[in-house]
Amino acid sequence: MVMMWEHARSFLLGALAVVLLQKAVYILSPQIGQPDVPIRRSRDEDGSDDPSTYSVIIVGAGAAGLSLAGRLERAGISYVVFEKDEPGSAWENRYDRLHLHTVRGISELPYWRFPDWTPTFVSRSFLAKYYRAYAAFHNVKTHTEEYTSGKEFEGKRVLVVGFGNSGSEMALDLWEWGAQPTVLVRSPIHMLPRSLTRVFGHMYDVMRPLPPWVHDSGRDLIYSLVWGDLTPYNISLKKTGFVTDIVVHHKAPVQDIGTMALIKKGEIAVIKHEIDHIDGNTVHFADGSTGTFDHILLATGFKHNTGPYSRFLPSDVVAQLPNEHNVVSSGQEVPHQKRLYMLGFNDYMGRLAEINRESAHIVKDIVAKKYV
Repeated sequence: MVMMWEHARSFLLGALAVVLLQKAVYILSPQIGQPDVPIRRSRDEDGSDDPSTYSVIIVGAGAAGLSLAGRLERAGISYVVFEKDEPGSAWENRYDRLHLHTVRGISELPYWRFPDWTPTFVSRSFLAKYYRAYAAFHNVKTHTEEYTSGKEFEGKRVLVVGFGNSGSEMALDLWEWGAQPTVLVRSPIHMLPRSLTRVFGHMYDVMRPLPPWVHDSGRDLIYSLVWGDLTPYNISLKKTGFVTDIVVHHKAPVQDIGTMALIKKGEIAVIKHEIDHIDGNTVHFADGSTGTFDHILLATGFKHNTGPYSRFLPSDVVAQLPNEHNVVSSGQEVPHQKRLYMLGFNDYMGRLAEINRESAHIVKDIVAKKYV
């Protein structure tokens, strides 16, 4: 036990030193909140604002598409971005309390920092405006019932199916609005408190070059110090490495912002058994137990291997995209389809940070291969 505390003390002191250094860099950095370079639309050789041909076509004006647009802009390569909705709408239409799960310093788009007054974890409404403003300076062509807040569920019994980041926050939001939430946690999870992910975020530049097993080696120590035994609350923590899980399976850990404290107090109930069937307001679970609910909310995540790209890419190309772990990798040319690049699927310590790394690599690659 003494040895464990010594390791924990050394880790926390080192983390504190890195955070203080990063904070100093933030404060001393010039042009905070302003573009590092002029942002303008790419033009072809005759100066036209809307060339008839482009060297690169980007599908989607989310973080990945905008990041690559910024890189291409800097490189002087002509491009166009196609987006079916207004840029930023994917964030604007999410639930009200949603914030980024990565710190602002590693979540910015290329060459355009967040304003210096932006909080460490950016809200979804501000991020939508940020993306919209970025898109306005780039060549973007625009062409279930969604949960927004727990206000409409006040006094209701609500079952939240799924306990990823969305499900965890929805349960908390429902409780804050006076609902009676129950969460269905169907399998073991990785989970870290936001206070710890904040530290990891500020240590990104130091920790990113390290192999996943180095990060994973601290799992047992962190879990024992932070959570202890959660099985009495019907929650099991994974035995796999949490960074390996992100890299290999693209499954980010739950970032707890207070939900676990409410679970431990009994304010939010947890069920671990699958749903067998539903009969009116009564939900029958696989272990034979039942529960009565006024509403059921699904927070079961996204299937990145059957994304929107499957609507316009040839079926034979789509079929070959998932790897042996049934996830799509990104950041490099698709092996079986030249000139096609996927961007924004990989993760390590924050998907937005990875997008910045990948977009820089893609631009270098298409130039090196003389595609433009």
